[in-house]
Amino acid sequence: MRMLKTLRIAVLVRKMNTPELELMSKQIAQTVNQTVDSLPEELRAALH
Repeated sequence: MRMLKTLRIAVLVRKMNTPELELMSKQIAQTVNQTVDSLPEELRAALH
């Protein structure tokens, strides 16, 4: 659930489209992707 909230925030930030917010959006996406990649395979499969 927390991941979905984070992704929604990233989408909202991206829509605002200032250089600072664009960077923040990319950093959030990178963090989420790294976190998902570090999960065990069963949990990653459950998210997809």
